[in-house]
Amino acid sequence: MKVGIVGGVAGLYAAVLLDSLDIDYDIHEASDRIGRRVFTYRFNQEAWDKSTPSDPAYYDYYMNDLERYNDITLLIQDPASVSARRHDADQVKTMTDALLADFDAGFNLLIEYNSMSPRQFLLKKGFTNNEIDWMETVNDAIGYYDTYSMSQAVMEEWIFYSADMNKWTLINGGMDMLTKGINLIVKNKPVLNHRGLKIVVDDTEEYDYVYVISTVPLGAQQIINMTELDLGYYQNTAFCILNYVWGQDSSRLGSYLNLHNPTTQVPYQPESIKTLVNITLRDLALEFEGYYAFNWYGLAYLNGAFAMFSPGQFSSVMPWLMRPAAEGHMHFAGEALSSGHAWIIGAVNSAWRTIYEILCTEGLEEKKK
Repeated sequence: MKVGIVGGVAGLYAAVLLDSLDIDYDIHEASDRIGRRVFTYRFNQEAWDKSTPSDPAYYDYYMNDLERYNDITLLIQDPASVSARRHDADQVKTMTDALLADFDAGFNLLIEYNSMSPRQFLLKKGFTNNEIDWMETVNDAIGYYDTYSMSQAVMEEWIFYSADMNKWTLINGGMDMLTKGINLIVKNKPVLNHRGLKIVVDDTEEYDYVYVISTVPLGAQQIINMTELDLGYYQNTAFCILNYVWGQDSSRLGSYLNLHNPTTQVPYQPESIKTLVNITLRDLALEFEGYYAFNWYGLAYLNGAFAMFSPGQFSSVMPWLMRPAAEGHMHFAGEALSSGHAWIIGAVNSAWRTIYEILCTEGLEEKKK
């Protein structure tokens, strides 16, 4: 038996599991690097390697989680102060507590609210739209309280704040150190620049596998020809409708200034305001080190950052995405197809599920242990 794996960090972890089970496999990666969405950009690798905790620039640049100005930190110091974060957490505490006590029972509870958005949920709790806007601004991204499901909001609250903070792990040197490490230990290394369409690579080589695990991001999966998999109507639809955040146009976060029509688009500001702006820009220029912009939608092999489930989709879409195709021989994995989607642990967990599905199909009860 041989398994074909199509790229991604979930695919790498699937390879680790298959190695432990003594099952042969190939890994096909369409891009020229491993890890797909696991990507670390280094502005100055040499400076990073030489830096030490005693170096102020090290902390200013790399350890800026807790920023302060004139000894006033960004965190609320007075426990009695009004906190958007606390208000939000209090509303979903019943569900996060249920997840901690019994995940299956807790998940069933939050699915009862799956058809609601966070805004709808909070309105029923008696909050006004202005109060909800305030909580969204402080706690999350603009528009999320209207576009994603209550189930997703609860899962994020649970992952971020309910889990034991002592169990979080820092990967020194960047997240791609994880994929580089996995690549060192897997027996069969990924073959790069293998663009898979119907498991035909570059129209020159064809591979035969008993099982195939696709860890392609769902945004990119939408452009792959899967007609021969004989997907059902609901499964086919699920692949088409799931949103990938940062892939579509975002809500406008600032003013729109049309420099070609300054009289109507750029309002006149008094001289004192212009002076203040110039001083601010000068100070920012002194602090500015550089930037790196990454277009998640610009790469065909990504086609978006991570999946976002809208109201109702946890129960109506996700089960169909996780369902094997081709009579149990085609399996789908990735961060979106897990309870912890948008997180790398979600990708890892989904890989475990696909291997378990293969073992069940093959009746390999001993290996399942």
